[in-house]
Amino acid sequence: MGIVFAQADGGGLVANPVAEQLLGRPLKGASLEMTGVNPIVLTTDGKPVRREDVPIVRALLTGQLAGPEEFLILHPDGSRLPVLMTAAPVFGPSGKVRGVVSTAQDVTTRHELDRLREEYVSLISHDLRNPLHTISLRVGLLRRALRERNLEREESMTESIQRSVAWMNTMIEDLLEGSRLESQRETLRREPRDLARFLEEVMERDVAPDVRERFHLEVPGALPPIWMDAARLERVMANLLSNAAKYSPGGQPITVRAQLQPEQVVVSVKDLGPGLSPEDAARVFDKYFRTQKSGASDTKGLGLGLYISRLIIEAHGGRIWVESEPGQGSTFSFSLPVAPPGASPLPLQLPDDQAPAAGDGSAVSA
Repeated sequence: MGIVFAQADGGGLVANPVAEQLLGRPLKGASLEMTGVNPIVLTTDGKPVRREDVPIVRALLTGQLAGPEEFLILHPDGSRLPVLMTAAPVFGPSGKVRGVVSTAQDVTTRHELDRLREEYVSLISHDLRNPLHTISLRVGLLRRALRERNLEREESMTESIQRSVAWMNTMIEDLLEGSRLESQRETLRREPRDLARFLEEVMERDVAPDVRERFHLEVPGALPPIWMDAARLERVMANLLSNAAKYSPGGQPITVRAQLQPEQVVVSVKDLGPGLSPEDAARVFDKYFRTQKSGASDTKGLGLGLYISRLIIEAHGGRIWVESEPGQGSTFSFSLPVAPPGASPLPLQLPDDQAPAAGDGSAVSA
């Protein structure tokens, strides 16, 4: 692992040999400079990184932990190396920042493993989908023939087969979606949407007619347009709505609420079901997790629904959480930023004793 130490007073950098190897150049005599664009640090999509956005500089300016965050290091020969950077301030006895320690880790191997895993899942899923498609087609034809002959018992058996095929297709799609989101190679197709109208449409499409009267939408006040990947966000909502209907006692109301908060909108789904234990609530968004008290009706699936929902919300720049107590129901909530993707955040307001002096730097330069 590469380690770099930068002094707050603008002194030279101290680095181990691994750091110099990762950065592709010697750091002896290098310093932090406060202006311009860093020529060697790029974002994961190849764009130059502002010096003040490099973790070692951000930690120096803010006095807070920066990262872990992934970047590309552009070497003199033109090659690009993916690294995971983290930086933490070092404080003196008076509480002032004396310097910053930054680490850099080569994640090339991890990327290769992610690629192999994604290829493996795609190949397996493709091989499973072909026979399932054939089964679904043949069973549909068989069901039609049985209906024409008034063989109701046999027809109901084919209906059960079709449900099982649909269930397997759902699991395959969950595996593929989880793999795509984990690899971060899938780009969100975001556009501004009326969130209240979007929620109404989702509830109309994805809530079964026999339980629709239990759902109530609350939108106190006007909401700004939200930049979203509507198809993926509908997947999140459909999962939360179906879980609420599944675990909430029959006849009990389920409340869907969207409310504007500073710089974000929060959407919540509240049910009056059995609730979650603290242990389950802490792990409910983990991959493959299923609650210990799941009933027989919850045995289907891979435990990926809420995990994929978390990945989708985090890809939007928000977060997802649950508030629940045993016997008191559950409220699943997620936040979405109001600002368009890529919008610049407000400038940092630094204390006077941490404000950078003229000529101090914000990126590594040799």
